[in-house]
Amino acid sequence: MFPHMDSNIHSKICYNVVYGQVIRYYNICNQKENFIKRVNHLVNIVMTKNYNKRQIIKYILKAIKKLNLFNNKKYDLSLNDITDMIKPVY
Repeated sequence: MFPHMDSNIHSKICYNVVYGQVIRYYNICNQKENFIKRVNHLVNIVMTKNYNKRQIIKYILKAIKKLNLFNNKKYDLSLNDITDMIKPVY
């Protein structure tokens, strides 16, 4: 489902898949815990496909900023929530 970094696909497209998935998960998840769990699973998957750790974080934070999830009625994410999402990176 997710392109491998060693494929012929440009790396920017691969990271935009991460960005798009975070936005998609926001739209389909009703609970913050499910959203965090799905994003965490996404990070696990792309890490196995040789994605760069910094780039993963960059594109996840880009999606979070676009969705304004820190001041959002649906989730109101905290910094700890963000840390839980990207745990596999560390």
